[in-house]
Amino acid sequence: MDEGGQFPVLSSQKDRNRTFVRWDKFSAVGGIGGQLAALTIFRSWLKLEYLLATGLTVEIAVIHKFLWHERFTCLRG
Repeated sequence: MDEGGQFPVLSSQKDRNRTFVRWDKFSAVGGIGGQLAALTIFRSWLKLEYLLATGLTVEIAVIHKFLWHERFTCLRG
């Protein structure tokens, strides 16, 4: 957003393409597959209680998404 609280207009095709590529990266990082895999491992293989397994899965997901967004999605250049 700019100072007036409005979203800036994408002035060129290059800006639009860059925005859509960034959106695609953001969406790819935000997928749910890793969370389901972690929950399956904690519940099925490690036999953890569901509350503990869910808490660990959420922590892993938050850390994973933060690191990937910092290193993959939000790169400037």
